[in-house]
Amino acid sequence: MTGGLEVERKYDLAVGQDLPPLDEVVVPGRVDEFDLEATYFDTPDHRLSRARQVIRRRVGGSDDGWHLKSPGAGPDERVELHEPIGPTSAVLPPRALRQRVAAVLDDAPLVPVAVLRTHRREQELRGTDGTLLARSCTDDVRARSGAHHDHWREAEVELAGGPPDLLDRIEAVLARAGVVRAGHGSKLAKALGRPAEPRPLGPGSSAAEVVLAYLARQVGVLQRFEEPRAEPEAVHDARVAARRVRSTLRAYGRLIAGPAPAAAARRLRAFGQVVGAARDAEVVLADLTDRVARLHPDVRPDASVLVLGPLEARLRRVDDDLVARAPGREPALQQVLIDLLDAQRLGPDAVGPARDVLPALRGRRLSKVRRRLADASGHPGLEGWHGVRKAAKDARYATELLLPAMPELAASKAAWERVTERLGRVQDIVVATRLLSELDLETAAVGAPAPVLDELRHGLLAELAPTLAEGRDAVAAALALG
Repeated sequence: MTGGLEVERKYDLAVGQDLPPLDEVVVPGRVDEFDLEATYFDTPDHRLSRARQVIRRRVGGSDDGWHLKSPGAGPDERVELHEPIGPTSAVLPPRALRQRVAAVLDDAPLVPVAVLRTHRREQELRGTDGTLLARSCTDDVRARSGAHHDHWREAEVELAGGPPDLLDRIEAVLARAGVVRAGHGSKLAKALGRPAEPRPLGPGSSAAEVVLAYLARQVGVLQRFEEPRAEPEAVHDARVAARRVRSTLRAYGRLIAGPAPAAAARRLRAFGQVVGAARDAEVVLADLTDRVARLHPDVRPDASVLVLGPLEARLRRVDDDLVARAPGREPALQQVLIDLLDAQRLGPDAVGPARDVLPALRGRRLSKVRRRLADASGHPGLEGWHGVRKAAKDARYATELLLPAMPELAASKAAWERVTERLGRVQDIVVATRLLSELDLETAAVGAPAPVLDELRHGLLAELAPTLAEGRDAVAAALALG
C-alpha cells in the first residue's frame, strides 16, 4: 500500500468554460489529457460518504488503482491511500482498504454506488526555476448513480511541492475571473447529492427495506470472509450468513426481479457445501476432543492417534478447499451478492408495507415445517428429521428478518432458535457417529484395535434419543406460537 497527503481545491466551471491563465503566479508547464473511469463503492446507506471517506477503482491517467480518501487535518487536505488493481476480475476493493474503514462500515457490505467517466486536461504549474509546484486539472464529468445521470465541468488545483499559500494566490486569480469554489467536496458527493441519514427499520418500513437490510447484513459477513481462520468464529459466521441468504431467497425472493436471486442461490449452494464440510469438521473435532479428554488415561493415547489425528488432517484438507472458494476471493459470487442488493431490481410487491406483504410469505415456511413434521413422525429413522431441521431453519430466518417490522414476533423467533439448536445438535451427533464409523473401517483395515471408537460412539448414541425428544417438543412449541 502506498499513499500520502493530498492538498487541493475544487472549483465549479460552466460547460465549455476553462480556467483563466495563471501566468502571474506560476509558469505553465506540460499539458496531458486523459480519459478516466472511476467506480465508487459505499454501503447501501452511504456510510462512507457521510463520514467523508471515498473508495474508488479508477483506470486511466497516471494513478490507476484502488484509492481510499479520508479527511486530513486541514480543510484542503485529504489522506489518500493506493492499492494496485490486481486481477481485472476483482469486484471488491482490496481487503487492506476495507480494513481501514471497518469501523465505519460496521459489518455493512460495499457495493458500487456510482460510475464517473471524466475527460481530464492536466497542466503542470512550475516556478521560475522550473520546479514543479502544483497541477491544475480541468474535468468534464459524466456520472451515473443508479438511474440518475449527471454532467458537469469542474477544476482542481493540487499542490505538488509548492508552498501552502500558493493555493490562495491562485484562487485570487480565479476569483477575478469569476471562478468560485465548488459546492461539493468530491465528485462522488456531486454525483450522489447529500446522503440522507437512513430511516431506522420499524413497523412502518416497506417490504423492500426490511428484506434488503437483512440481506445486506449477510452479504457484509460474506464479503469479509477471505481468511477462514482469521477470526475464531469466521467459518461458522460465513456458513450461517450463506444459509440466511439462501433461506431469505426461498421465502422472499419473489420480491427481487431478474436473475440475481437464482444466480446467488446457485453459487451459495456450492459455497455452502465447502464451508459446511469445514464447519462440520470443526464441530466434530471439538466434540470428540472433549470426549477423548474424559476417557480413561490408559486409552487416551490410542484415541488421540485413531480419532483426533485423522480428524485434524481432514480439517486441514477442507480448509484448503475453503480458502479457494471463500466469497471474498470469488469474483462471480461477489457480483451476484452485490446484484441482490440493487434496489433497481425490486418487484412491484416490494414497495408495500412489510407487515402487509411478508407475513403470508413467512406463513409458507411454517406450512412446510408442518408437512415435514408429519412425514418425519410417520416414518422411522432420522432422515425425516433432517428435513424438519432444514425447514425449521427457513422458518427461523423468515421470522428473524421480520422482527424489525413486527417486534411482536420476538417470542416466536426465540422458539425457532430453540428448534434449530436442538435439531442441529441431533445432526452433529449423526455426523460425528458417521465419521467414527468411517474411522472404524480404516483402523480395521490396518489391524489396529478400535474399542475406543465403540466407547465414543456409544456415548454419542446415548445422547441422541433425549436430544431428538427435546427437538420434537421445541417444534411443537414453535408451531403453537406461529
